[in-house]
Amino acid sequence: MSYGDPNAAGSVGRATVGRASVPAPGAGSGGVPANGSAGVGGRASVPVSGGPSERTAGRATVGAASVPVSGAAPAGRATVGRATVGRAAVGAAAVGGPGRGGPGGPSGPGRPGGPGGPGGPAAAGQGGRAARGPRPPRSKKARRRNWIVASIAVLIMVAGGTLVGGTYVFAKIPAPEALPAGQSTRVYYADGKTEMAKFGQENRTIVTLDKIPKHLQHAVIATEDRSFYDNDGVDMAGMVRAAWNNVTGGETQGASTITQQYARKIAELTTEASYKRKAEEAAIAMKLNDKYTKDQILGFYLNTVYFGRGAYGVEAAARAYFKKSTAMELTVEESIMLAGFIKNPDSGSGSSAFDPNVNPEQAKARFEGNRDALVLTQPKLAKYGGGTYQVNNQMQMPPVPKYNPNDQAFQAQFGLDLPSGLIVHNVMDELTKLKETDRNIGAKQDLKTAGYKIVTTIDVAAQQAAQAYADLANPASPLKGVPDTQTGALVAVEPYTGRVVAYYGGPKGDGIDYAGLWTDPILTSGKRMEGGLHPPASSFKVYTLAAALSQGISVKSYWDGRPRQMEGTTEANKIRNANPEGDCATSPGCTLADMTAQSLNVPFYALTLELKQRAASVLETARAAGIRYMRDDKGTVHDLNASKATELGNTGQNTTSVFDYRIGFGQYAITVIDHANGVATLAAQGQAAKAHFIAEVWDGDAKIYTEPKRLTAMPGYNPSMAADEAWVLQKVSATYKWAPKNTQVAAKTGTWENGNVKGANAHSWTVGYTAPNRSKGYNGLAVAVWVGNKGDELPIKLKNGAKMSGAAGAGEIFKAFIKKATEGKSVGKFPDPKFVGDEDAGDGKSADPSNSQSPGQGNPGPGNNNPGPGNTNSTGPGRGGGGGGGGGGGGRD
Repeated sequence: MSYGDPNAAGSVGRATVGRASVPAPGAGSGGVPANGSAGVGGRASVPVSGGPSERTAGRATVGAASVPVSGAAPAGRATVGRATVGRAAVGAAAVGGPGRGGPGGPSGPGRPGGPGGPGGPAAAGQGGRAARGPRPPRSKKARRRNWIVASIAVLIMVAGGTLVGGTYVFAKIPAPEALPAGQSTRVYYADGKTEMAKFGQENRTIVTLDKIPKHLQHAVIATEDRSFYDNDGVDMAGMVRAAWNNVTGGETQGASTITQQYARKIAELTTEASYKRKAEEAAIAMKLNDKYTKDQILGFYLNTVYFGRGAYGVEAAARAYFKKSTAMELTVEESIMLAGFIKNPDSGSGSSAFDPNVNPEQAKARFEGNRDALVLTQPKLAKYGGGTYQVNNQMQMPPVPKYNPNDQAFQAQFGLDLPSGLIVHNVMDELTKLKETDRNIGAKQDLKTAGYKIVTTIDVAAQQAAQAYADLANPASPLKGVPDTQTGALVAVEPYTGRVVAYYGGPKGDGIDYAGLWTDPILTSGKRMEGGLHPPASSFKVYTLAAALSQGISVKSYWDGRPRQMEGTTEANKIRNANPEGDCATSPGCTLADMTAQSLNVPFYALTLELKQRAASVLETARAAGIRYMRDDKGTVHDLNASKATELGNTGQNTTSVFDYRIGFGQYAITVIDHANGVATLAAQGQAAKAHFIAEVWDGDAKIYTEPKRLTAMPGYNPSMAADEAWVLQKVSATYKWAPKNTQVAAKTGTWENGNVKGANAHSWTVGYTAPNRSKGYNGLAVAVWVGNKGDELPIKLKNGAKMSGAAGAGEIFKAFIKKATEGKSVGKFPDPKFVGDEDAGDGKSADPSNSQSPGQGNPGPGNNNPGPGNTNSTGPGRGGGGGGGGGGGGRD
């Protein structure tokens, strides 16, 4: 290529940016060349021998340029090469006076030549020769060209001085570290494949380089930085080319290598193509190149670069553009396509400007150009390994699915507003606590952007059933049509493991959780959620019964069910039963089994008084089973693990207790999840496993946490007692026909009276569990269901306006869920009852032993064919308040 003088020829060689030295002037030269090429930013040797004015223009670039001024000297060569960072000093390179500039050399593949040196006749100047005869038509152009070249020289020297010789830049910029790129943490169901939620600042999943296919690595290198494996983090030739283009009015260019682009990310520099930015960017890039291997840098880059569609890094981009599970699934054509998106990742539509859905023609041209670049580059890249894939010039652009901004694949965060979002908050509560004790999880300071894969214990099918039945607005719910002021909650826990299988706390993941109590400092303000506490009423009697069995009281013992004044009550507030006309409610003696089935309060209050530590005995049994939080009459929530039961529960001796004898029939509010955990322990024959949501935590390919498998035995409660309790609770299930075919179910209901409206109810409960078949891998299932008010305590009603009870309310949801959750399961049978304990321990007796209700018949006593009005224990005003003077009393549920 020639420019100006037809005899001039230029090419791009290698330039060494280093020390510039200028020999002393000699032979009238003045140290400034009159003819030939001037080296810019390098050491210029300037021969001064005389000769004819005609000459062949030397190659001029940045570096050590030999500048002949003899008449017929051959073209000199200038080279662009490696700069020694930190030690180089930029001297003064001699630049000729205004004269005809030599042209840049011809472009190599993908790399235009640099600017030519000033050549041709020079105007008279200091230390220079006089100009030749006037050439008016060309002198103006020559002066302009020389001015441009001189400008470029100055710019490059300024940039080079700042970048290379500049102790200033190096002093100001610290040694870079690998960019801690924020990732999206993903939460999965128990299958490890179905995503529940994702959150983080950027939609990114970091993967190691061996999880990125070679053809994708090479496609990016061929597109963004073909000299990647050869350069020192910067491409001097590219910078010169960019400077030339910018000064001459061409398209502004950045000339950034892959390392420079990553350096920009580290330094959080602007993307504006300014010389100051380029200098800083290049300095960091060189430090990166010294500190890390090429593969490390490539891995950093491929995990941080933005592709559009909200996708940062190749793993997220593979999902966003091609719906791939991982980047390893990408084809060669898809990899070429993705590499092309980096240049312009956002066209304003959210997708890349080279997305064929945005501009088909532009996308096709971009794909074909990058394809051809990879074809040319592959042989060179193959020597670095992994070049065995097939690529050719006939490959066609692959189809790209259309961009849907609402698709969760394109979002940094999703799922938190869904019902399952409440599960995520529980997961974050659990993860936060694990961080305090687990060294691996604690290594990440910001759990939100840690990029973890969290596999939960939640079963997909069970969760779908829970949401369908416990969401009272769902058409599938048995309670569809009830007043919209009411809501439901359901938690299912696997016995023997504590795995939370299903969790529904409300319709909004960012709303009130009616099932639990948690603190999530990661995704919320960190304020504790306490919406899941509700008075359990008679459903809590399962723990009072367990406490009695553990203290040697038989389910065959007789108890007086008649209302009367007892310790802790007065004649005005004596304990009553909800159904005063019931069989055992008016009897001086019914078995404890039948008192439980008919859900009478009077005998359970009396039973609490008979226990060794009274209320504290019930409290300790409930705590050992899994009840952790309980709210007192004043509204204070107590952590039962933080205090001794004898400090909180009335023992008959202490005066500082906050829970009195009414704990025996469920006076005090607990959470739905704790209740499910508690009955799971009863189902496991007294072996308690803490309810939990996290099964595994993965950090990339490393599993850093696995759920514990710890069982703790309830003190004094053994399998024989568990068999007796399951036998008693099957009476309730049989009454309401809740057990699916060939399935045994033990259950207990509870209804709490409305404190504001006499005769109305405010809380409906049903808890229970299925029989396990551990030899077939089925541990059974424990379930707790609650139905109540969203806000103010109003009467809860069925869709026909009738009063809701424990059975006719939560019981309907329990029945539907148990049926669905046991489909296809290898269900088992409960052990036969052992009838352990003292049968004479009660305070009652049979009026007619020959007609007594024998607990050995396996059937509920008379009068249990229909749901009763419920255990309408009175609460004080306000939601979940205490009962004040002992009210209400025990119906059939």
